[in-house]
Amino acid sequence: MWKLFCLLALGLLWQCQGTPPQPAVRVNQAPPDTLSLWLGGGGVDTLEAQPIWGYRFRVAGDFNGDGRIDTLAEYFRDSLNRFEIPKCYEGMDYMDLWHIMAAKQPAVGLQSSHPSIPPFVPASASNSLGFVYVHNEGDLNGDGTDELGYVVGWLDASSLNTCHILSLRANRWEELAHFRVREWAIPPLPEVALSYGFMGADGISTNTTNERLNRQRDRALRQFSFITGRTRKGVIRVKTLVEEEYIRPDGILATPGDEVEKEIVLKN
Repeated sequence: MWKLFCLLALGLLWQCQGTPPQPAVRVNQAPPDTLSLWLGGGGVDTLEAQPIWGYRFRVAGDFNGDGRIDTLAEYFRDSLNRFEIPKCYEGMDYMDLWHIMAAKQPAVGLQSSHPSIPPFVPASASNSLGFVYVHNEGDLNGDGTDELGYVVGWLDASSLNTCHILSLRANRWEELAHFRVREWAIPPLPEVALSYGFMGADGISTNTTNERLNRQRDRALRQFSFITGRTRKGVIRVKTLVEEEYIRPDGILATPGDEVEKEIVLKN
């Protein structure tokens, strides 16, 4: 009886070890979703659309000052914050996607690989396509931790946006500074990218087949930063937009909306 039990146990172990791991299913290969669009006058239209996963930012750095490199990973989940959902659908125009995401109310944030680092959740980001910019800005204030820059990809018709600079203090994310930027200055995202016209965001383009282009866009995003330098402790230079008219040091009039380099004082 004991021999029979051992043989059965060995057979079960061999069967488990001999089963190859199943590949992860990409959202881009998932069956079409059935979506509802609310039309003018109270009507509802339904359509089937192929979901597209979309880009997820992953940023490495020492954000808590323990000397170890951690990773912050973007999540874009259903409204109950349970599982990842696609950011776009093949062939869908920007306004339809805007209405669909407004109904889905996705949960957006950054999750750390270190269990002691709390997630970062931007305010009101359920009305967005996640982030369009997340970057390790380095140690900007000399406190021994890396700071984080981010821009949320709001679902609106404007290219005006705000870049925020965060630091982890006493295990809480605190904002050190923010400044106005143009979204179209950020390199386009892999897989799903917004296009911009004279007035702002006016369309969306998708790319799920050209992996070389997606890799090029990923590299460009990792190299891009709105911060151009650190002039002294607690003061940085950034590429930002003029909000009020003024005369620049070179005598040229700077008008609202112009892009300029400017010094920003970080919060102590």
